[in-house]
Amino acid sequence: MTKKILRNSIGESFRNIWNHKLLFSFLIFLQLSFFVSLFLINYSYVPKMLNNLKEIDDYLLNQKLDDESVMNKFLARQPLLGENVQIITTNFNEMIRDFRIFIIFIVADVIVFLSLSWALTQRLVYKLKFAEMKNIFLKILAISSAVLGAIAVMFLWVFNLTISELISFRSRFMMKFFPVLIISLVLLYFMFIALSLAHKVRLKDIIGKAVYLGIKKVHYALPLTFLVGFFLLLLLYSLSAYFEESVLLLILPIIIAPIILVFGRILKLNLAKSFD
Repeated sequence: MTKKILRNSIGESFRNIWNHKLLFSFLIFLQLSFFVSLFLINYSYVPKMLNNLKEIDDYLLNQKLDDESVMNKFLARQPLLGENVQIITTNFNEMIRDFRIFIIFIVADVIVFLSLSWALTQRLVYKLKFAEMKNIFLKILAISSAVLGAIAVMFLWVFNLTISELISFRSRFMMKFFPVLIISLVLLYFMFIALSLAHKVRLKDIIGKAVYLGIKKVHYALPLTFLVGFFLLLLLYSLSAYFEESVLLLILPIIIAPIILVFGRILKLNLAKSFD
């Protein structure tokens, strides 16, 4: 039964693509545009954060931090990290500030993309009119804003610390980070199930329905998620492995990845349709 449902859903997904070639092409373009926007956000903030980290590392490398030197400084009542310790705090505070802005921009970008891409994908699969698609867009916007907003708040809470807190309570930081990471992955799993139900379930009922299907139909949802993730990781590996060998081998994964992601969304919707 499982194989039959998967086989029928895959076949229906290819028929959807064949009957809506223009919309499918636009979805691929939208996915590529999303990649570009993520790259621009990363390019704007990640280099600055890495530069702050380098400034901290360079300063620490110039300090004598072996046991004997630290003991001598302690006995002489000298600063253990040198006279210009503000270099560390300044760069660390700048890095945390940029990280917060980075998270906000990334989350906003993902929310807009998810709302557009899932609404358009549902129009492709269910042959929706524009007014119906607009209502689904607003529903998905509300769902993704709530879930991704909650995840952003949790990570901002985890990284709401000073350099002294990070050094002194590193184990406590990791104890906060890993539970938040696991909770975020669980929320994302159920969020994507909720997005696939947006066309037929009222907003007030969608959380309960997503949790119910996410648990009951886990043997469908998880393998599909892992399969899409596997192909993407394979593409990323080939991208890094052949980065300097061939321009064609560099471009191919960039082209194929959006196709896999768009097809994965269409397949998820057809699987959800089979549970009606």
